[in-house]
Formats: sequence, C-alpha cells, structure tokens
Amino acid sequence: TPLTMPTGKALQDDINNDLWTASTIALSWAGGDPEIREGVLRLVSTIPGVTVANSTTDGQPTLTITVGPALFGDGSDQVLTVNARTGIPISSVESGGGLPAAVETNQVSRVTLAGIEAGKF
Repeated sequence: TPLTMPTGKALQDDINNDLWTASTIALSWAGGDPEIREGVLRLVSTIPGVTVANSTTDGQPTLTITVGPALFGDGSDQVLTVNARTGIPISSVESGGGLPAAVETNQVSRVTLAGIEAGKF
C-alpha cells in the first residue's frame, strides 16, 4: 500500500521538524559563519513554539534556543545552547517522549598542522 502524503497541519509539522533538524546541523557545521548563523536564527524564528533567549553559560554570552513538544509530536523538547559571539553550539539537551534525557556537549578548539604532526590535537 502506498504511503499517503501528509497534508495540512501534518505536512506543516513535518516541514517544521525538518527545518529544525537542518538548522541545528547548519549551526554544528558552520555556526561560526555570521551569515549562516543569521540565516538559521531567521529560519527557526518561523517555527511555531521556538523561543530564543539571551543567556550566559560558563561566563560567556549564549543564546538558548528552545523548541517544545508540538514540533516533535511525542511530548519531547530540545534546548540548544549556542555561543552568542561565534554561533557554535555548546550543548543540546533533548528530553521527554518517554525516554531518558539525551545530552550532547561540544567543545571547539583550533589546531595547527604542526600540532597535528606532533600528535597534539
């Protein structure tokens, strides 16, 4: 039996979920690029239920981007914290949906070719 294409709210929910996922990936890959960061923030602002708040993490200015259960349809939510200056994700916490919380933390550092050759990375 062929699958039926979603329509109406179900289609919009699928689009919003894909947009959220692509946005978090874009920040992970290229959040340091101001144009990428601006584009992502503009895109996620179009998703119902997404909030962006100024915050501080380890003394650094951050943005806390939260999306509620309406986006995922299973009662879960996600909180993405990004460095407000660089746009690089610091952490992501997914919770709800009957599963234990999933926590991802990121640490970015610069390396040099000489450092890699010396085994320092």
